[in-house]
Order: sequence, then C-alpha cells, then structure tokens
Amino acid sequence: MLRRGIHWRTVAAAKALADPATLAYLRELETLGGEVRRTEQAIRRLAIWDRGVAMVPVDPDDHYESTLVVRQPGVVANTVAWFEQVWDTSHKLPAEDDLAVRAPVLSALEHRVLDALTHADKDEAAARELGVSLRTFRRYVADIMLRLGAANRFQAGLLAKERGWI
Repeated sequence: MLRRGIHWRTVAAAKALADPATLAYLRELETLGGEVRRTEQAIRRLAIWDRGVAMVPVDPDDHYESTLVVRQPGVVANTVAWFEQVWDTSHKLPAEDDLAVRAPVLSALEHRVLDALTHADKDEAAARELGVSLRTFRRYVADIMLRLGAANRFQAGLLAKERGWI
C-alpha cells in the first residue's frame, strides 16, 4: 500500500522492539515511507482507514480471533482521537546503533532484586532472601526505579514488565 502512495502511520509498543522480526518489519515500513513510532504505553491493536472506518479486535486479549468493523462516526472519531494522543506522545524509533546502547542489561543482582519484589510480601523478607540489609535492599530498589524512570514501585513493576526485565 505504501508503494501506491497510501499514507501509513503506526505506533508499536516499545517492548515489541525486542523482537527482531517485528523490528525488521517496522524498519521496512519506514524505508517504504511509512511513519513509525514507539510508545511505553500499553496499547491495543487496531486499524483506522481514512478517519471513517476502524477495525478493532472483538476480544482485546486475542486480536487473532475476530475483528469488529466500526463505521459509526462517534466511535471512529473517538478512536482516531485516542490514536492521535498516543501518536503525539510517542517517539521515533531509535537508530539501529542506539538499540544496542539503550538495551537494558541487568546484572544478576538486579534480576534477583526484581524477582524478590515480585513475590516477597515485605522488604525485610526480600532483603533476607538476598542476604543484604534492609537499607541496602531499598537502595537497590531505588536505583532500579531511577533507571526505569518510575515514580513508585507499582509503576516500576509495570515498566519492568513492559521492557521485558521481568
């Protein structure tokens, strides 16, 4: 469609960039003239044509099952507005060289800290599990939160999951 002059914009979840096939597809879209961006937001798969037709999965958890074609102007307009908002807050794909530099490499200890956060009820228990003091454990958690750009532990968990850290 891009070769026929169709204007194409797509937004991919940042975690999708970890998949080499998906990244190659997105790079090909750019090469052919499409606009591609990435977002840290949790997004769902959908397609919009000419601001008049939207296609959304009937089951949002299984977009391969079946698709609903929507032509109702109010629903399509709201879907377009949501896409535009996501587009405006998304970022261009990083250069190929930047991906290797930006790819987070966690130490074994950082993996253990994240693992402890996912199943320990209290910081004290997680610190004991790791064999460190409570203060040291909380410093590790604070460092990971800073690295993720998270304001709180809940957000840190979401961002760590999105980035494939846990």
